[in-house]
Parts: sequence; C-alpha cells; structure tokens
Amino acid sequence: MNRITSKERPIYITPIAGQRYRNQNGNTYVCLTPPIGTQPGRDMTAQFEREPDGWLLIAHGVSQYSDGSIVWDFSTGGHWPGGRPKNWSL
Repeated sequence: MNRITSKERPIYITPIAGQRYRNQNGNTYVCLTPPIGTQPGRDMTAQFEREPDGWLLIAHGVSQYSDGSIVWDFSTGGHWPGGRPKNWSL
C-alpha cells in the first residue's frame, strides 16, 4: 500500500458496478450497484459488499486517493444478509 500524505485529499468518484476497490482500512469492497446520484459527491450513493465476509452497506460520497484506495463520507444500512457472515459455520 502506498503512503498517503496527511495533506492529500481524496477526490470524489463515480463508483463502477462490478469493480473491486481497496478501502483505506485495508479491506476489499465490490461495488454491487450503479451509483444513485447525478454527480460524484456526498449525495451519490452505491451499494458495496466487503470481501470475504459479505458485509453489505450503502456508501455515501465515495472518494479516491492517488494510490487508488477509497474512502466514503459515511455509510448506512450495514448488515450481513441472512444475519451472519458468508461462510460462517454453525
């Protein structure tokens, strides 16, 4: 992972459905839906799934750093479909 300078600000992007992104937290997320909103920014949302556990969320205001990693302003609706992580054994 490249180092981000403390002065660098990420740039709002339009997430692409089907594309995998590395979050600043180190996890990989897949964009599941075309974004809702007319232009990149806080009002644009898209659904993401965290790999490999399947956590779903709606990301608001997705932005990207120069190293390709992403962050979002905030998320809503986070949950595991069926109430538990993928590949969770009983």
